Amino acid sequence: MRRFLVCAAWGVLLAAPSWAGDYPRGEFFGLAHWWDTNGAPIDGMTAGGGAGVRLLPQFAAEFEVLGFFGRREGPALSPESTAHGFLSSVNGILYLGRHGSAVPFVLLGAGVGYSTSDISFYDYRDTISHTGFLVNGGCGVEVFLNRHVAVRPEVRILAGNSGSSSNAPYTSQVRFAIGIVYHK
Repeated sequence: MRRFLVCAAWGVLLAAPSWAGDYPRGEFFGLAHWWDTNGAPIDGMTAGGGAGVRLLPQFAAEFEVLGFFGRREGPALSPESTAHGFLSSVNGILYLGRHGSAVPFVLLGAGVGYSTSDISFYDYRDTISHTGFLVNGGCGVEVFLNRHVAVRPEVRILAGNSGSSSNAPYTSQVRFAIGIVYHK
């Protein structure tokens, strides 16, 4: 296994000069996102942003913070809940192309999250707060409007034990997001 890792590292180092080119190195982004927890989206405000840096022309690292506040009303006999919190993660992004106005990517990341949910059901009221670890993975595309500005739609699956916008700690969620990215 060690021999394989050494060979892979040498391959990346030898291939890196051939990847060299004119590409933006820093990026800043803002996102608006929609959650799907337990099969139903929440109503509310969800937004975030972050910053990243291209380490290689086809690989970037980024840090992001996302906040949410929302309300969920279920069917007639299910409890109503409101929730607020944040998620922060460090992600690695692999761009699947280098040229063109639309560049697809895949990403993988890890981080922490915090949420507080207020649940009410007739006379019953409860508040649950939770902090924990999360991982996320997804894909999307950066559509360049010009050399420095891109639109970034993406979909991610978040998994972990870090609380959510529902009334309990989550095991998985789907997040749909659209962002504006400024490449330096």
